[in-house]
Amino acid sequence: MRENQMLQSSKDVNLEEVSCQALASCFAGKSIQELGIRNHTGANIIGMKKGDSYIFNPSPDVTLSSTDQLFVLGKPDQLRTLKIVLETEV
Repeated sequence: MRENQMLQSSKDVNLEEVSCQALASCFAGKSIQELGIRNHTGANIIGMKKGDSYIFNPSPDVTLSSTDQLFVLGKPDQLRTLKIVLETEV
């Protein structure tokens, strides 16, 4: 994944933009629900950019691709875990 951009930060929670450029091929075309990102990492996808469109509060059936940008809310350790999960083939 490319360098992630921190959009907002507080003492305990960060809002970051996370690129899916290095999305593991096993996750391409999978829905947010299928990936179970919140259950596995504790981080929340609160928005995403797909092409020229922005989706706020994406539904669980939205699928991911390597061209997507995610807007994710979580604690620093949750965001680190999310990035590792998205890049790791299973």
